[in-house]
Amino acid sequence: MIHCRDMAPHLKDEPVTLIQDGWSDIHNSPVIAHCIHTGSKAYFLCSDETGANKKTSDYCAELAKKAMSVAAANYGCHVKAVVADNEKKC
Repeated sequence: MIHCRDMAPHLKDEPVTLIQDGWSDIHNSPVIAHCIHTGSKAYFLCSDETGANKKTSDYCAELAKKAMSVAAANYGCHVKAVVADNEKKC
């Protein structure tokens, strides 16, 4: 997976899929991570340490909206679809 900043010019005006997934960092702290996929390549976008925040569907949706804003503002791409974990809250 390539970091977005390395491919910023290639992402401008591209339709992408936002991928949201729950991870743990090396200290086992909960993290929600976001990647974008162009259809042929995946790029790491951002992550949020969730700490004590309850991982509700509303919380995950807010993080997804924030990630969409990051994708548009920093890389000029447009999120056309969202894929999330296979969990009830997502």
